[in-house]
Amino acid sequence: MRILHVISSGGIYGAERAVVTLASTQKAQGDEPVVCILRNTHNPHLELADVLQQLDLATVIIPCHGRLDPGLVRKLRASAGSLGVDLMHTHGYKADIYGFLATRRSSVPVVATCHNWTGSNVALKMYAALDRTILPRFAGVASVSDRLTETLHHLGIRHAVTVPNGICVEDYLEAQADLRLEAARPGDLIVGTVARMVPEKGIPVLLEAVARILPSFPQTSFFMVGDGASRDTFETRAREVGIANNVVFTGWRSDMPGVYRSLDIFILPSLKEGMPMALLEAIAVGGVPSVIRDGKTGILIQPDDVGSAVEALQLLLSNPTLRARLGTNAQSQIRERFSATHMAKCYDQLYRNACESARTNSAVSA
Repeated sequence: MRILHVISSGGIYGAERAVVTLASTQKAQGDEPVVCILRNTHNPHLELADVLQQLDLATVIIPCHGRLDPGLVRKLRASAGSLGVDLMHTHGYKADIYGFLATRRSSVPVVATCHNWTGSNVALKMYAALDRTILPRFAGVASVSDRLTETLHHLGIRHAVTVPNGICVEDYLEAQADLRLEAARPGDLIVGTVARMVPEKGIPVLLEAVARILPSFPQTSFFMVGDGASRDTFETRAREVGIANNVVFTGWRSDMPGVYRSLDIFILPSLKEGMPMALLEAIAVGGVPSVIRDGKTGILIQPDDVGSAVEALQLLLSNPTLRARLGTNAQSQIRERFSATHMAKCYDQLYRNACESARTNSAVSA
């Protein structure tokens, strides 16, 4: 099957890593995935194209001029036609909207993955509202968590199904501990998070928690991996509360398996998430309710609650036996439920159902 994945990328974050993993797995299994990147001319990001090129995955780049670009609809429709795709798979608000418009009155079915609806600004809220309007008309809709699927059902998108994100576990098990080798102080325990540097990822909460923890655990280094609009603000805050010597903002990194391999503890302080790739990747090397079983495969903390983060981190920093047990249990769960192969198999079934539905509807129309 030839699949055209469509995404408007702002860097290499969870949705992008999910697309790369899915396309790589599909290619290995004999499908023909092509990834179409909508390049925003006002804020271009082609990091995803670089990653895809390194993996020898077919890529198409289409410029997007502004929030409403009729020319993009024509170009996307033309690309789907020239490539002879069997199905279009969109990822995110903008891709959903343009993919829907490009496939109208077309025999190419379109399916969407809803990674999350953040609604963090006016533009995104508008995109989300339009997304909710058009998704019921897609041939298939996947969400990355049961909670998000329930939300979609409540909004009238009854055919939405849960397809958990997946990862290639072996890629992470074979990695070298890059951060520990290049940046950590000898003997320190390493705590890290991987996220866009924006408030909704809970970074301000984590910084306040670090300030409370360090007096009791001075031999701890904290790594904030990722980039984003608020990075400078967060770095300033780290200096203000006196923790800058123990906190490293690394920016975006391409060696994520090595990053995760370096961590003794991974923390995800986000205020809201779907199925975060960072969490799955961190668990893969041992170190959200649908993934974490509290006390079994990790420790759940309350969002936007400094005290909850402090309590969990103190427990883990002081108990290496607990850290090892939680990591081992979590690894087993990842292999069983969140592998790249399982994710690709679920999408293959979704694609086949969508294609069959499209053929049936075409026959009825005729």
